Amino acid sequence: MAIEASFIFQGTVVATRAATLDMVDVNDLTAIVRVDRVLRAPEQMERIAGREITVQLRESAAVGATAVFAADGWLYGESLAVVETGRRREAEDPAPAAIAVEAGHETVAAADRAEGFRSALKARADEASVVVIGRVTGVVETADSSEGRLSEHDPHWQVATVEVDQAVKGDPPKTLKVLFASSEDVMWHRAPKLVVGQKAVMLLQTGVPEVKDKRAHAVLNELDVQPADTAELVAELL
Repeated sequence: MAIEASFIFQGTVVATRAATLDMVDVNDLTAIVRVDRVLRAPEQMERIAGREITVQLRESAAVGATAVFAADGWLYGESLAVVETGRRREAEDPAPAAIAVEAGHETVAAADRAEGFRSALKARADEASVVVIGRVTGVVETADSSEGRLSEHDPHWQVATVEVDQAVKGDPPKTLKVLFASSEDVMWHRAPKLVVGQKAVMLLQTGVPEVKDKRAHAVLNELDVQPADTAELVAELL
């Protein structure tokens, strides 16, 4: 069990070779899982108990199987997709009393994490030049915008076309070009990866040191892209 995972939940597999997001390329290890109980989660995931999400499994699981899954966030849109990092099968679950104790500890820890998340998100939102709720309608590769010579840590810049549904901060045009790092290198693997069809709250930064064009909108920090249903929280923090 990956105890350091950002998201731990008890869930039931309801479908295999299926996904709750159209943007996911389904394969044999893609499953729809109902979240029965949340044991650990970032604030934006804490209220998803009872919902069905997409899980990219590490190993196959049968429909109807129940387990405690550890996972990391992957894609946000009308639904959520996560990547499994560990699993504790139902037969390996602790006794109900032990679960209750564990859940109690997690509640306290979750409160601390939530406060830290809110503070970090507020700081990032305050730095953003524009905050929007938008949908990605296209993604293209672009020439490198970094200062200096390319290296093995090159971000592999791509540009997403974002149709703005609502402005939370600033007065953006209806359509925006948003720069992001598509590289999975250790320097960039936590940076947001935008995909066609994705709907999200985007905290768009300008003048960032990694980008040559200081007027370009970019999402480089993992906090810069949030699920669409966090718009109210972000607006409250601004």
